[in-house]
Amino acid sequence: ASPYVNDKVYRVTKNDYSLTHIDKLTDKDYERIEKYKPHYEIKPWKKEGKYILILDISKHISKYFGCPDWLDDTIAQLKQHTKREIVVRTKETKESLKEQLKEAYACVSYQSTGCIEAVLEGVPSFCGGLSCGLPVSEWDLNLIETPNYSEKREEWIHSLLANQFTMKEIKDGTAYEKVK
Repeated sequence: ASPYVNDKVYRVTKNDYSLTHIDKLTDKDYERIEKYKPHYEIKPWKKEGKYILILDISKHISKYFGCPDWLDDTIAQLKQHTKREIVVRTKETKESLKEQLKEAYACVSYQSTGCIEAVLEGVPSFCGGLSCGLPVSEWDLNLIETPNYSEKREEWIHSLLANQFTMKEIKDGTAYEKVK
């Protein structure tokens, strides 16, 4: 259950794994997402940091999307374009993502929703084409030293929130109206 709406919240997208663009919102969308606004903050972009944080993919995602060598390939490519330290976060990492992002220069992920937290914390994101972070991230790791400091983060987070629905909103047709 989401602590913000006292109900489970579900991501709904049309013909895609996640929302990879910024959606045009209606007044009704803005009214619906108002409940989330007190629960997030968009921090200023960080321009410095000690390391590049990689959010590793799970074995399930690796198998599902057919990318068993993603982590090794990503590290190899990063090493060609930066001398920065590389830190890998796995599902077993005990330290919170928020804590790891404090010292991060950039965050690299395949399709993790962890990129949302990175971008909100002001840490530039590099992600794959399936990621919901794509509209405010860079996808080309060759550009690791020149991240995308998008000016569309508020528009982007509103778009993501407008595509989250409670079960009540799914049952009453609100989700269907949004995606049709």
